[in-house]
Amino acid sequence: MKKFLLIIFFVIQTSHADVEIGSDFEPGDVISAEEFNNKFNAINGVLGEITDSDLIGNWECISYFSSVGFIPDAYQIENGGNGQVGNGKFFSINATLNLSETDDDPSINSPKSWTISKDGVVNSDAGLSGVYTLIGNIIFFHDDGTGTFDEDEVRDVTFSINRMNASKLALVESVDNKQVVICELTSS
Repeated sequence: MKKFLLIIFFVIQTSHADVEIGSDFEPGDVISAEEFNNKFNAINGVLGEITDSDLIGNWECISYFSSVGFIPDAYQIENGGNGQVGNGKFFSINATLNLSETDDDPSINSPKSWTISKDGVVNSDAGLSGVYTLIGNIIFFHDDGTGTFDEDEVRDVTFSINRMNASKLALVESVDNKQVVICELTSS
């Protein structure tokens, strides 16, 4: 059991997650199951698998896009973006993301809805809404299907989800890792 706790604490220290698990145990401390479970649940809340219910709500997001190569127009100041971040290698844009559901089925069986306040944050096809599917800790944003696009140009945008804390996520674009979206839950 002690080895298991040491492994968990090591993983937390190396994951850069913001986890508050309370005070440390001292040698000889007797702990209750409730106290142990509270600490374990706090750890699991950051390291465990993300589910659809973890995502449902309104999220304030800032998307960072690498300035190496193509920069989407939406990131330019004149188009509502934030422009270049300082003298760095990224451009950014702020947006509100809403993830919602009409049933309790997993999104793999019943895709959930998404809307975004600005183009180019979680989508590539100029749509501001659609459905998403969550498989493991990968989210697939599908457009709403109302646009007329060449079949070869339309693609789902996929992100790996890294939980930073209970209400903050980092979405890392899965194709070429040029985009990172940091989102904080504002209401669920």
